[in-house]
Amino acid sequence: MENIGIPTVWIDHVAYKKQKHKQCAFSLYIAAMCKIATPVLAKAFDEYQFAAEIEMWGQKILKATISKYWDSAKKVFVCKKTWIREENELRYCDRSLAMAVLYGLNPLKNDLFSIHILADKLKELGLSYSANANWRYWALAKGKRMDIILNEFRTIWYPSPSV
Repeated sequence: MENIGIPTVWIDHVAYKKQKHKQCAFSLYIAAMCKIATPVLAKAFDEYQFAAEIEMWGQKILKATISKYWDSAKKVFVCKKTWIREENELRYCDRSLAMAVLYGLNPLKNDLFSIHILADKLKELGLSYSANANWRYWALAKGKRMDIILNEFRTIWYPSPSV
């Protein structure tokens, strides 16, 4: 990642044209971790105060991410929203859209356009390399698009040579 204030390794390199384009997906990942996973673990260890604090922090991260990357007209996260004018290109990424769908991070839980983009693989969609394809498939399953998953398993994954 690029100068976000904490040491981070982000393995995916295919879906993004520049390091900074990973910030939306990373922020949504952290928001989900803070709002959902970490509070459950904290409560399991009777750390109720920490659970509340980390959940509030996750909500702040989500609010900032929505402010910076949410396109209210399209009702979807745009990973390059901050740089659209500068780079003259609209761009989505499968990780941002999948994180938002899987963890209920889209405002008003409106997942329709995210699922549409993930299902139809619009030309503006950056797709992760093979090891991270699972995020998109999980989101498609949650969006009841098993037709896409089964078709790709049959036509892309089954005939492909072993990695």
